[in-house]
Amino acid sequence: MATHVKRRDRIIDHFRHINYKLELDEEKCEATVSHPGLSADDFDMITLRPCVWKVMKVIGAARYFAHHIRLDDTGRTFRDYGKLTDGQLTFLVASELVFTPDLYDINVPKTPLIIKVQGGHIGNTSYNSVSTMLSRDNKFLCSNVNQVVLINKDTRRPMPLPDWWKSKYSKSAVDKRPVRFEKEVRPDKTSSFQIHVVWSDTDNNNHTNYASYIRYAIDAAHFISKQGEIDEIKDMLNNGISKLEILHLGESTEGDILDIFMWAVQSTQNKLIVQMDKGDNTVFQCCMHYFENPLSNEVNS
Repeated sequence: MATHVKRRDRIIDHFRHINYKLELDEEKCEATVSHPGLSADDFDMITLRPCVWKVMKVIGAARYFAHHIRLDDTGRTFRDYGKLTDGQLTFLVASELVFTPDLYDINVPKTPLIIKVQGGHIGNTSYNSVSTMLSRDNKFLCSNVNQVVLINKDTRRPMPLPDWWKSKYSKSAVDKRPVRFEKEVRPDKTSSFQIHVVWSDTDNNNHTNYASYIRYAIDAAHFISKQGEIDEIKDMLNNGISKLEILHLGESTEGDILDIFMWAVQSTQNKLIVQMDKGDNTVFQCCMHYFENPLSNEVNS
């Protein structure tokens, strides 16, 4: 058995041992993952709000579990994901995450969690997955749409999706919109920060984990706030993130130094743009939207 398959099966077994469970609705082409929920370490101990990059990791783990667990003795997987990606690579090009006030509400339980995974837009070389996180009492906490490109392992170039797969799954897509964001032009004057990618920031391919980029962005925002460089940023940080619009434009690995640039969007008081460069190349850009008003942290008696 190939090394990557053994590693995948070990990860799935690990998820089973920590009480991940899967229910599959074949007619709707929907996977529902029961997740044990957030731990104390997943919260900001000052605001008592979940850290958004930890929430991203929870969604990512549930999505991985849904797509890679073997459904029967034939080895088939949800949405034939194993067959689609067998022998190939994938690259996350764009992602949208929407966070609701209930995610930040200390009175809404975050254990256990329900994550629903479905298919989305199917293009020529790319496909989307749509994930929704719910509380145990079915409160909508957040959603995530990822757009992934299928990459030929030998040429390292995008490759067409198989016709059989597109035909089989295009009708069950719950959201047929592609995730497309235009890259913003960095102004001459921005606030800046620098980060050194370390091993714990990377995934099992030694690439910087997608959630690590968001942690870098939030750390940079707090640093820049303390420097007093962007007037609106303190209120934004207090209000909490409502949406992330993410573009992955390249890769970084352990040992790389990333220059982080941040600026406010002048047309609104609730939006920051973050760009990360590795040398002369931009590898990441994100638009961070914030709630317009502060969220309550009061505990109901």
